[in-house]
Formats: sequence, structure tokens, C-alpha cells
Amino acid sequence: MKFNTFIKLILFLLLISSLGFAENETKSQKVNWVSGVVESIQEGQENSLVGVIMSNGENFNFSSTNDKLQGIKLGDSISAKVVGGWAESIEELKEAIKVTKPKKDSKGPQWVYGEITAIREGQENSLIRVKMPNGENFNTAASNELLQGFRVGEYITVKVVKGWAESIVKSEKK
Repeated sequence: MKFNTFIKLILFLLLISSLGFAENETKSQKVNWVSGVVESIQEGQENSLVGVIMSNGENFNFSSTNDKLQGIKLGDSISAKVVGGWAESIEELKEAIKVTKPKKDSKGPQWVYGEITAIREGQENSLIRVKMPNGENFNTAASNELLQGFRVGEYITVKVVKGWAESIVKSEKK
């Protein structure tokens, strides 16, 4: 009788842990629907980094294959489905999006600390995902030259300017 109860307890714990793993996998592939005005397109040979100003004045950066950007130019109002930092689809909107200017100047660098959880390599540039201490993921683009020697699982501090990593240094886990 005790053995049967023990088996049921183990099966229950396995079920609970598998639900937790499924939830974590779903969170890592979070879908963002982004609408805004194209502020920048930094083109690479096959992929580009797109900077969008959303209606609330916040910036949102994502990567895209160049074929999805056909006909999109600076100042266009777009809607994009972004998964894991990469555009699955981009559509130009017929109506212009009205942007509220942010209250503070956001032109300065942004410092991001955390653990590298993914590196999506391109021919010249790559997209890296950094898990910050608050649990949020931060995606940024970096040249392959700048990323040399860095691996998934390492802790880093990144200086990000206009969506691109300007410098990356190894850091200790805090």
C-alpha cells in the first residue's frame, strides 16, 4: 500500500515539474505585436536590425530578414509580429501612427547586465539574448567580431547604443 502511494507521489511531482518546463519554454518564445514608426534600419547582407518608435514613445528593436523589409523605409508606420527578437511578419499600415514624445532623452547608451541565454549567429552580425536579474530577456545585435570568445551561460555587461552592442565585457554572477 505504501509503495502505491509513493508511485502516485512521484507521478504527481513529475506532472507538476513538466508543467513548469512547458511554461518556461512558452515564455522564451514570447510573441510581441509591435506597432510603430520605423526610426532606423541597420542593414546587413541578409538580416537587418529595425528600430521602431511605438505610440507611447518607447523604442523597440528587432531583427528581420531583408526580404521581410521589402518596401519598408524610414518613417513608415508598421505592425510586426516579433518572436524571440526576430520578425515573423511585417506589414506597412495605411494609417500613420501618432507618436507621443518620451519625457527624457533616450539617446545615451544603455547598460545591460545578465546571462547570455542565446546567440543567433548571422554571417557578419548576431543577435544575443541576455537574461537580466529581474528575469526579463533583452535582445541586442552585435558584430561577430565583438562576440568572439563569448558563450551561452556566461555573465556579461553590454553597452548598447541604438540597439547595437558597442562593447561587451565578462562579468561575475551577482
